[in-house]
Amino acid sequence: MSLVHLLSMYYSSSEGKVSDFCMDNLTELWFVFISFCAISGWED
Repeated sequence: MSLVHLLSMYYSSSEGKVSDFCMDNLTELWFVFISFCAISGWED
């Protein structure tokens, strides 16, 4: 199972429970995290 899939599941489960403002910031952080993992070779 890839990290992107896990993050997608987390995003889906969190949607509606967090304010739009916080979700926007979390989304940006997820993209940064995914990019870092991909560059580091952790992405499968």
